[in-house]
Amino acid sequence: MVTDEAKLAVAEQLVREAERIVAQQRQVIGLRSQGHETTEAEQMLALYEEALKVFRRHRDRILKELGREA
Repeated sequence: MVTDEAKLAVAEQLVREAERIVAQQRQVIGLRSQGHETTEAEQMLALYEEALKVFRRHRDRILKELGREA
């Protein structure tokens, strides 16, 4: 059986990974100033940002269940 602490660890890892990807996408979008096409990168960023919100809500729910506030 998976413990709540293990679930929290996975949730926190997903949040960290999504934050890393969002930051990376923002750097790619920064290339627009150098004349690069960034439309797809911007669309992907929007998707990654939504995923990050979901991961954070999930993590926060686990924290609440453990009696710890986010």
